[in-house]
Amino acid sequence: MKRNRILDGLVETLEGLELSFDDSLQFRPLARRTKIEGDDSYSSVDVVYDGSFHSLVLKVLPEIVRSTTEREVDSLKSAVSAFSNDCVRAYGVVVSPQISVPVMEQLKRAGLGYISLSGDIYLKFGGILISWKHNSTPYRLAQTVSEALRGKAANVVLPLLDKENTGKEWRLVELAKAAMIGAAVSHKAKLSLVQLGVLEPTRGKRFRLSQNGRQMLTEFLESQGGRS
Repeated sequence: MKRNRILDGLVETLEGLELSFDDSLQFRPLARRTKIEGDDSYSSVDVVYDGSFHSLVLKVLPEIVRSTTEREVDSLKSAVSAFSNDCVRAYGVVVSPQISVPVMEQLKRAGLGYISLSGDIYLKFGGILISWKHNSTPYRLAQTVSEALRGKAANVVLPLLDKENTGKEWRLVELAKAAMIGAAVSHKAKLSLVQLGVLEPTRGKRFRLSQNGRQMLTEFLESQGGRS
């Protein structure tokens, strides 16, 4: 899996967490970096986030890797140490398609978090603990619009096709409310629909219906007998 694909998965996961916490938990990406100042040997941090939970503010350093080994744990610990100072708190998070249970435990002992694209999440900082385990289903995007819009996910169709929303740049929380579905369902549907070209990212974390997306959703709606 390419690093950009893994980074996309990270962005979607953080967005889903924000939605789950009603935006009291926030992650704001800073400029992309190629190295951490003071540690020229470390160059695998793709982006640094400003993380906040109520009054708590810290820097979140994701380590994007295709597979996770002891080497990544040691490298990320070094990066966090190099980035932290008296004024800035840093928290390291390994991001990978899959993370083995032994490595998960190693990361916890090292004071680091992890996000696997198969659904394992562990974040612990400033009194907040987020610990989710995957449902054993391998991480895989939907291959068709029908697959992406199974069950309650189909509720996103009508708001997206509504003429009053033509050209609208959506936030995930807005679409979830308009479709009356939960964070996890809207998050998964949006991720697949972007991959399929139905939705296209715009500014920040916003997205909109693509030029071809309207036709694709209309055809899906017709295939369902006009039901959302």
